[in-house]
Amino acid sequence: MYCGVHIIGLPYSADKVYDYSVPASLLSAVFLGAIVLVPFGNASRRSYALVVSLSETTGSKRTKSILTVLSPRFSLSPEGLKTALFLSERTLCTVGEAVRTLLPPSVFSGFSEEFLLLGNEQKDDALSVFLSDRLPHKEEEILSVFGDGVLPRLRKMVDAGCVRSVAEPHPPQNIKKKRLYSLLDREASERSVEDGSPTRLRSMGQRAIVSALLSYGESDGDALLSLSGATPAQLDGLSKKGLLSIREVELLRNPYEHLSKKRDTAPIVLSRAQNVAYETLRALSDKETAACALLYGITGSGKTKVILRLLDRVLWEKKKTAIVMVPEIALTPQTVGIFCSRYGSRVAVIHSGLSAGERFDAWRRIRDGECDLVIGTRSAVFAPLQNLGLIVIDEEHEHTYKSESDPKYHARDVASYRCGRSGA
Repeated sequence: MYCGVHIIGLPYSADKVYDYSVPASLLSAVFLGAIVLVPFGNASRRSYALVVSLSETTGSKRTKSILTVLSPRFSLSPEGLKTALFLSERTLCTVGEAVRTLLPPSVFSGFSEEFLLLGNEQKDDALSVFLSDRLPHKEEEILSVFGDGVLPRLRKMVDAGCVRSVAEPHPPQNIKKKRLYSLLDREASERSVEDGSPTRLRSMGQRAIVSALLSYGESDGDALLSLSGATPAQLDGLSKKGLLSIREVELLRNPYEHLSKKRDTAPIVLSRAQNVAYETLRALSDKETAACALLYGITGSGKTKVILRLLDRVLWEKKKTAIVMVPEIALTPQTVGIFCSRYGSRVAVIHSGLSAGERFDAWRRIRDGECDLVIGTRSAVFAPLQNLGLIVIDEEHEHTYKSESDPKYHARDVASYRCGRSGA
């Protein structure tokens, strides 16, 4: 199998499709829209690349093999791939520049490569024995044991289909995590808080922690200390005694989460003129084919109420997703609060004022299907929503919808293209 790729980071003059062979162990992992790592140029420098074609033949006399595939979570969907190619053709940017616009910067900030033994490789050498526990091993871990000279052997095992290589992007440096605690042995823990038990805990704080876990189940550290009144040292003491199981989970940051707590889902009452506008838009939306309309009205005429009623229709009744774009100057907490209070935690917000970690977390929530509505500035038009039903461009005449850096796109053009492909 061969794949055609665009190398990410090349200048426009070298931006073309390059053919690479796909190792046997990666056949099931390579797909259109995947981000792969390939050796490029005379120095075989590791480079990111986007897979744009798959074939059983190639016109190249000699091809190199791709090295590894990034996790599918950090790839382009079929629609995302088409959008990237459209952006390149429309704005004359490189495919790599288009891909970097659609994916978070963290995807290209470095990676960790892991190797997993798959086949019945002969266990007659130290490397095979080391990998025989069927667990993924990081490249650094393998090199620390065997040295840099082991890499050619690893690559041969990948090409032969014996070992699979998977890469995970380095997460943002300020990624947040929390620890969740649970009891390893419930019966033993119940005895530990009973009077007269030989395993009885002497510390009142530790007994309170165990009692809280018996009552509430798995809890994070802060909640556990609040429930029990214990100290962090007493919690650590229980962990050292082997009574607790600890697992770390990532916290997806959402700086607008507090705006979703006060919900307002009351039916929206429209005036006669507003209802005429809404019915026109609803009829276009219900055709399930691409359409466009201009909603015009002076300040205070109720355009937002019409849009909210249309969003109710698209999100709640038709079970589709939507994007609402606003100019940078209009994206205030009050504006976001209108949508968050109505649609709750299923709203994601994207704009340049967020930190890299917050943007990364918002993108992951959208990609994982945890959001139905995306609010943001022009870059929100690239949100990886599935089943798109509506895109709203508020104050469409504002100049901020036109990007002044590569790719020099207008959000209206991208919105039109996405609606055309989705029937939105």
